[in-house]
Amino acid sequence: MSKKRLWSDDHALMSVALPPETDKWKRIKTENSSFSEGVDFLYQKVTSELQKTCHDKISRDIINVLSDISTCARCVLRFLSIRDWNVYSAPEELLFETFHRICANVDVEPPSETRANVYTAEEIISPYESPTICPLCFDLLRFADKLDCVWPICEKYYAHDYKVTDFNLNVIVPSGVIVKNHSALIRIQRLSAFTGDYVVDLKIPYKSLLGLSIQEVLGLQYSSDSKFLITVEYCHPGTQENHRFLTRVSSANFQLKKMKVKGKDVWTGDSRQNIVKALAITSDNDFIEYGEYPPAAVTERFQILTIRLEHSPIFVGGRYLKLSRDISQTPWVVSGSRLTEKSVSECIGEILREKYRCDDYNFVSSGREDANVRMLGNGRPFYLGLINPRERCLSQHELNDAEMEIAERSGKFIRVHKLKRIDECHLPTIKVGEESKVKKYSMLVWLSEMVTTEMVNKLNEIGNSGITIDQWTPIRVLQRRALMVRKKKIHTLFAEALEEHFLRIELRTEAGTYPSFELNLYSIFVVFIISFLSLCYKLSYIKEFIHGDLGRTTPSLGKLVGCDADILELDVLDVELAWPPED
Repeated sequence: MSKKRLWSDDHALMSVALPPETDKWKRIKTENSSFSEGVDFLYQKVTSELQKTCHDKISRDIINVLSDISTCARCVLRFLSIRDWNVYSAPEELLFETFHRICANVDVEPPSETRANVYTAEEIISPYESPTICPLCFDLLRFADKLDCVWPICEKYYAHDYKVTDFNLNVIVPSGVIVKNHSALIRIQRLSAFTGDYVVDLKIPYKSLLGLSIQEVLGLQYSSDSKFLITVEYCHPGTQENHRFLTRVSSANFQLKKMKVKGKDVWTGDSRQNIVKALAITSDNDFIEYGEYPPAAVTERFQILTIRLEHSPIFVGGRYLKLSRDISQTPWVVSGSRLTEKSVSECIGEILREKYRCDDYNFVSSGREDANVRMLGNGRPFYLGLINPRERCLSQHELNDAEMEIAERSGKFIRVHKLKRIDECHLPTIKVGEESKVKKYSMLVWLSEMVTTEMVNKLNEIGNSGITIDQWTPIRVLQRRALMVRKKKIHTLFAEALEEHFLRIELRTEAGTYPSFELNLYSIFVVFIISFLSLCYKLSYIKEFIHGDLGRTTPSLGKLVGCDADILELDVLDVELAWPPED
């Protein structure tokens, strides 16, 4: 496949301006009808969830400890293990009122000696009254359903003008939250009777809040089965290296390696998975000694690093005819220079790329022919994988129009028919058929001696019973392909005399034949290797069958008639493969 070309690089995107209802978007979820009954309704929802996880006394301790470090209300819900995602969508002021009531309705025991402070309901300060930033989510949860998080995604969606009805969401949160949340958990466990670790992962409620907000704004259905994926990656520069202390904890077994990448020093080994694994085996005492305990305040909010919108590939299949001997199947470039002006893949792919408005395409065919070989008859089966299409689908009428446009732009040298949408489950048919299909060829052959009736009769007699040939890797491709011997079967051969030194030969051949093996591990491995090489190299043997390839193909047509032979023209007449599949 050619190097990926982003659509935005060579096509102007739509200009997007903030809509007049921006202020309404800022208040999205604030007026959620689910909580029209106020704090009483919300209090019942939260307390019913708390009964599933922890005692009321412990919940009060959790609220107070997290308030001590100025955590947002939604992060408090995470540490209370609240899994009713509708609760998270409640306005923050209502959530804090609910926490006030939880604290006020619980009998408070005298604080332990290790307890830094015990907050009363009145002492819990709402974030709307304080400029502090949540140290556990960097305000991601606080702004999950606000314009700050929603609009950049909508802007990119409108700019690319995707034609979809649903979407899925993937979120990558800053790595700094891993250490911050671990530190908060240790502090809760030390200052309360809390012994569990069933804290809700930040990504889960955040995806729920953000997904529902996108659904409301864009009018798309939020579905985990959608083929249109929105990926948002966030960063927090101030804490992106807060895990480095783990290198000083011997029990953590956390190692970083520095390497040069394009002249720059890059550290490896600190993936999220490695950080979580190292923290899991680090004792609390070591964490308190070397790490950040308790979680320190942060002075900056999250930043959006990247937003990627990508639709799963769409596959379009059909059959193509190549009516010129000056067109390669794929771009033929040697030392930076094109050897053919056009290619089949480009003539077809560029037009469908424009129609589907995709980033790129992957052209896959059942076998291939050389640039100087025509593909006639019913055409060669192929499919295009259209990468990240903006248009969800084209009607059959539009695909028929594309067939005509391909012929016109290629100068009538490339023709496509039977274009249709292909399900991904049918794609292996192309590769399986590459080794099992039967092909028909027609060729113009020159002989060093005059053509006689005896020569023609001899070839037709041999051709009626079939010919098996042994072929070493052809010399013309030996420098880039594996050296091996393959057996090939020519089912039928028909010869027709033209004049003097020329013959018209028609062959019906198989694509590949393998020796039989007993079923054991070794034979399975051998068959796998042979199949892999065959699919990768697509060895062609028809030309070598005519001239013998300096004795590397036996028998050859020249040896069968007792003189030198060479091929002047070759055409593929048919590729017997049921493609495209029927509905």
